[in-house]
Amino acid sequence: METFQFDASAEVFTIARHTRRKEPMIYRRFPSAGEAIRYAIEDLPPNELEGTTIETLDIRLDVADIRGLYERQDYPLPRRGPSSGAKVAPKGKSAPARA
Repeated sequence: METFQFDASAEVFTIARHTRRKEPMIYRRFPSAGEAIRYAIEDLPPNELEGTTIETLDIRLDVADIRGLYERQDYPLPRRGPSSGAKVAPKGKSAPARA
């Protein structure tokens, strides 16, 4: 993904896996894809991040795409780092596999 419009609106769809939530899917809309990406990485618990997709400008992003965009040098928002314990891979490296 060479160019990406971080300022385009975006929708986040999360399937809550391995939880006791009654909602099978969580939906949130964000004014920018940058904010949606930050929400996914920094605010979602790891088990929910794995079941998350972001849709923006007819593009569907899976968890690998979301992590990659968050780590790009041109990511426009300040990074707080994952507060939920979600693992973000350092630039140029892949995230550790989960058991």
